[in-house]
Amino acid sequence: MAIDYAIKISLDDEKVKKLEEAGLAGSITDKVIAVPVPQKNKRKFVKAFPTAVLHDDTGEITEFPQEAADGLLETILEHKMIEVIHLFMMKTYKPVAGKEIRRSIHSA
Repeated sequence: MAIDYAIKISLDDEKVKKLEEAGLAGSITDKVIAVPVPQKNKRKFVKAFPTAVLHDDTGEITEFPQEAADGLLETILEHKMIEVIHLFMMKTYKPVAGKEIRRSIHSA
């Protein structure tokens, strides 16, 4: 069965205030915001963040890098919603960055 995951980001008072101003106060529980990561994003997520641990039994993601969590929070504030993992992945995960462009070798 496919399971969706969640990244739990701890918030300080300043971040809580910014999220409340963005209209996301209902998404905050005990100074923590849970960002959903759908199953369809799992493969790219694991490639982009190999240190992150996905727990299939709880649906929680741990060992998510702090600098990535800060970037994810910026994306949430920019779009004023928590379902932004696909937008965040487009910004941060560039699988072909630094690779040489393939050229067609076929002849007519």
